[in-house]
Amino acid sequence: MTVALDLQSALLFKPVWRITARDKRSSVSIKVGKDSVQIIYAELQPIGGILRVPTCDVIFAVDIEEINVSSYVDDENEFVLKGRGVRLIFSSPKRHDIIQAIQNIKASARDRNPMPLAKRGMRAGSLPGALLNASFLYLPHDDQDIRLAAWNLLCTLSKAYHIEPNKQFQPASGIYITPLY
Repeated sequence: MTVALDLQSALLFKPVWRITARDKRSSVSIKVGKDSVQIIYAELQPIGGILRVPTCDVIFAVDIEEINVSSYVDDENEFVLKGRGVRLIFSSPKRHDIIQAIQNIKASARDRNPMPLAKRGMRAGSLPGALLNASFLYLPHDDQDIRLAAWNLLCTLSKAYHIEPNKQFQPASGIYITPLY
């Protein structure tokens, strides 16, 4: 994977410093590719006390939640990159260009990989979630017509939202679905 990231065309930004504590800065370069942001450390990092190796953090565009100007006022060049489980603070005189490049790959990744409707809307409070809950609620009902309607609703939801059960749901008409007691 790292070789593939190295081979793709990318914008390289220097000088950049990663801020890990208020007084601690590491010299890095930021490489913004088509699908990812690489933070390449200038200093070799110690591994196991014996080796010193180059290191690189990779954040994929789909994992980037936001990139914006830091709220700290002491450094006008600071910016923050937030992703899934990560919050990185940087400083660079090219802050504006870096933020713009990362926002562009984030937007293009969102356009190429829109969130599937099934992932976007399946919460208990959402319409699909509420319909799914209603379907499960009425499957064990005493009235055959209500059970049949609940089953057909479940089949329709599974098809519309790409829910993949262990066994394929088939819509039913005129069959007897036993109550689940």
